[in-house]
Amino acid sequence: MKIEYFKLIFLILFCFSINSYLYAQDKNLFATVEKDDYKIVADTVKYKSFLKKYFYPNEEDVSFDKISIKKQYTVGERKELYYFILAESFKSNIRLASWLEKEDSKLYRITEADLNNKNAGITVSYLACQGQSSCTPNVSIIEGEKKYWGCSDRADLACGFMEDCKASTMIISE
Repeated sequence: MKIEYFKLIFLILFCFSINSYLYAQDKNLFATVEKDDYKIVADTVKYKSFLKKYFYPNEEDVSFDKISIKKQYTVGERKELYYFILAESFKSNIRLASWLEKEDSKLYRITEADLNNKNAGITVSYLACQGQSSCTPNVSIIEGEKKYWGCSDRADLACGFMEDCKASTMIISE
């Protein structure tokens, strides 16, 4: 009888630890990928509130209307495929980008920088592009391996040549 009781307790603890492990693995899961179709599994209403709270808390006219997943190639020295979250405020003409890391068929938000990673800054930072329709988030590879956010499709990511384009990069410790 005691042995059965201990087996039951062990089984419950084992299931609890497996569940905790799986939750820890997927707590930053944002979307899944099937061919070229993306299914956002994160709570986008919560994510929009998070963006508003941390980036535009005092600006009444900023509200995020659309959250989407984008897949594109870097500009600059080399073309490399990457994924990111694009939050758009149509009224304010703001496009806010956040890096997504792809593992198998899952896309994850990175919330803590791996300081040993040469691209740690880009994976945890957010880029806001405000201005005309050509003022859009992009990543450039410069100096061989380093990746940088910018609001232009030019290799140097300069948006200064466009009068109506403001770029800002932010880091939030979540």
